[in-house]
Amino acid sequence: MDKTVFFFCIFWALLSAQPNYVASQQRSFERRYLIVENSTPYNLIVNVQYFTETTSGRWEWFGAAWKFIPGERAYLDDDNFKVNAKSIYIWAKSDQKEWSEYKSRSLQIGDNYTANQMADYTFRFIDESLPASARPRLLDILKSGKTKTTAIPIEWLR
Repeated sequence: MDKTVFFFCIFWALLSAQPNYVASQQRSFERRYLIVENSTPYNLIVNVQYFTETTSGRWEWFGAAWKFIPGERAYLDDDNFKVNAKSIYIWAKSDQKEWSEYKSRSLQIGDNYTANQMADYTFRFIDESLPASARPRLLDILKSGKTKTTAIPIEWLR
């Protein structure tokens, strides 16, 4: 066999196999990793109850609470378990306000999807009492990391 034909056959075989390899990496998921973002000017205590699959294959509810400072965004970690769930109950409380829309009503964050890895779901706490025009400016300040030294203009809170 001619060397050119031989190398062409090898190249073609490798090229043809690539899509099958990529497709074989796809898996089916029913859960998503949970990220929480505090887009308020308040320190929050965030409570979460989450429905997830255990290592033994059973579906169970677990719960925990976390503290979030203004502008903080993080994956939730519960005793060295990166929280992932199909369904959650989530609520938060500050000294000034409470967010309880999903305290007694479950939020489905997982569905049947195919991917290379488990996807994320971000839940954002927002202060709806702030005027809509102030929220983008407030979020910029919170994300800048300067919340400890930056005063938020009082007119934004009206």
